[in-house]
Amino acid sequence: MVVYDLGAFGQTLMLAASNQGLATMPAYEFVKYPDVLRANMPIPDNEIIGM
Repeated sequence: MVVYDLGAFGQTLMLAASNQGLATMPAYEFVKYPDVLRANMPIPDNEIIGM
């Protein structure tokens, strides 16, 4: 996985959402606590959480 590309992907996803009338924001604070996210969301251990 190339982390650099996640920024470009996130930006493009947010621009596409905006084009559909959806307001979005990057939520970096969420990825700082992967254990909390995994405890509350069905994210498998073999997947990386990135922002």
